[in-house]
Amino acid sequence: MVEISRIIEQNPWWAFGEAFFHYDKSKSMKEYNDALIKFDRKKLELKPSNIYAIYGPRQVGKTTEIKKKILELIKSKIEPESICYFSCYTLASRNELRKVLDFFLDKLLEQEKIYIFLDEVNFIKGWVEEVKRIAESDRFDRITILLTGSPFGIKVHTHELIGRGIEGNRYFMKPLTFREFVFQVCKDGHLSTQDYSLRKQLEILPSKLQNSFIDMEKPILKMIPIFKKLLAFDKSLSFLFNTYLKTGGFPAVINNYLRKPTNKERINAEFYERFIELVSKDALKQGKSDRTMQQIITAIIKNFGSRYEFGALSKKIEEPITSPTIIDYLRLMEDNFLINVLYSYDISKKSVKSKGAKKIYFMDPFIFHSFNGWLYGKPNYSFSEEFLLKETNISSLAENVVFTHLARIKEKPLIKPENRFLWFYYDVRKELDFIYQKENKEYLGIEVKYQPKVSFKDIRFLMKENLILSKNEFAVDKNTVILPIHIFLPLLQASSNNL
Repeated sequence: MVEISRIIEQNPWWAFGEAFFHYDKSKSMKEYNDALIKFDRKKLELKPSNIYAIYGPRQVGKTTEIKKKILELIKSKIEPESICYFSCYTLASRNELRKVLDFFLDKLLEQEKIYIFLDEVNFIKGWVEEVKRIAESDRFDRITILLTGSPFGIKVHTHELIGRGIEGNRYFMKPLTFREFVFQVCKDGHLSTQDYSLRKQLEILPSKLQNSFIDMEKPILKMIPIFKKLLAFDKSLSFLFNTYLKTGGFPAVINNYLRKPTNKERINAEFYERFIELVSKDALKQGKSDRTMQQIITAIIKNFGSRYEFGALSKKIEEPITSPTIIDYLRLMEDNFLINVLYSYDISKKSVKSKGAKKIYFMDPFIFHSFNGWLYGKPNYSFSEEFLLKETNISSLAENVVFTHLARIKEKPLIKPENRFLWFYYDVRKELDFIYQKENKEYLGIEVKYQPKVSFKDIRFLMKENLILSKNEFAVDKNTVILPIHIFLPLLQASSNNL
C-alpha cells in the first residue's frame, strides 16, 4: 500500500511552487543549482495525448532533467497542482503503481492540462498496462506522460503503446559525448590551468567548434578542411581529451573533478561506490546475481581491448558459468547501458558474423574506472590515474571511446547500431578496429593507433577509404587520413534521438 504522504513528499511544488527545490528530498535540483557547471540537455516539447520515453543509465541525470522540466512548466504558468511525479524505484508492485496513478487522476479531475512523470518505471512489472489504461481513457487528450528508465523493462514494452502517442517520442539520455563535454566544461572558464595560451584556447574553442562538424557519409578527403581548421586547437583538445578519459561524461562526476583542481583524489570515492551499489541493486531487482555479473566484468576487464568468443570467455571465469548465462548477463548489461557488444563482419559475404568473435566496450570511461576499481579493490580515482600511465591502457580506453561515439551517430531506440552500420574485421593475419558503412553501402575503415608515432606502413589492412586515429599525428596519403583522435571526436554529432 502506498501512503499518501509518500506521494505528496515527492511533489513539493504542490505546496511551494517554483521554490520546490529547497524542499525536494531527492536533492537533484539543489545539487543542480549548486553545481559549478549547470549541464544542459536538448529540451523536449511535451504535448498532450503523447507518451515520451527516455532511456538512460543510472546517475546520468534523468531525474534532474525531469525536475528542470517541471520548473520550466511552472514558470510557463502551468498550475503546479497539475504536475505529478513519482519515483517507481520505491514501488513494490504494479498494484502500488495503480494506486499512485489513481490518486493523481482523482486529484487532477478538473485540471485543463495534466503532466505525469514516472521515473525509473522499468522496475515495475506490468507498468505498461497501467500506462495503457490512462492512454485509453477519455481524459488522455489532456494528459502528457513521460517515462524514464533503462531499456530493460521499457524497451520490450513500449511497442505496446504504438497508436497511443509513443511514436517518435523515444529518446536516449547517456553520458555526454566528447563534443558535448567540450562545450559544457569550457563555459565560464572553469578549467584550471596556469598555461595562459591554453587558457585562451579553452575560452575561444566553443565558438570555433559551434559550426564545425563532419558528415560521416561524405568522402574522407572532403573532411580535411574541417580537420585542418580544428588542428589550431590541438593543445586545448588534447588537454580536454585527457580529462575526459578520467571523468567520462557523467555531469556530477565532471563537476566534482573540476571543484578540486589541487586534490590528489579529484573524484570522490562515493561517486564510484554509489554507481557500483546501484548497479548491484539493479541486477538483484532484475533477478540476477551481482556476484556472477562481477565475475563476467572481471573477465572482460582482464582482456580489455581484445576480441572474445563467449565460450572462451567462460573459461576465464573462476566459477563455472555457461555460455548462455554469459550471453544473458551481457544482454542485461547492454540494456542497462553498462557495455556494448560489437560484432565482427564478413566483407566477402557483406554480412555480420553472428557466431564470430565479438568485442565488448564500456559505455563510458567513468563506468570502466568504476568497475576496474571494484575488481581490484583500489581507490578509484588514483587507480584510474595509475591505469592511464600506460600507453597501451590509454589506447584501449581511447578505442572504447571511439566506438561509443561512432555508434551514437545513427543511434535509434529499439535498433542495435552495431548491427546496422558498425562492425570490426579480423582474419588469421589482420584486424581492423571498425568498419563504418555509409548509406551508399561504401565502407570507411577506422583504426585507432594511439601511440607517439604512426606510419601508413603500420596499418596492416586498409579499405578503399580509411581514417587512422592517432595520438598527435596528422597526414594524408591517397584515400587515407591520419588524424589525432582528439580532433576527430569533437566533430561527431550524436543522432537526434540523443538528448
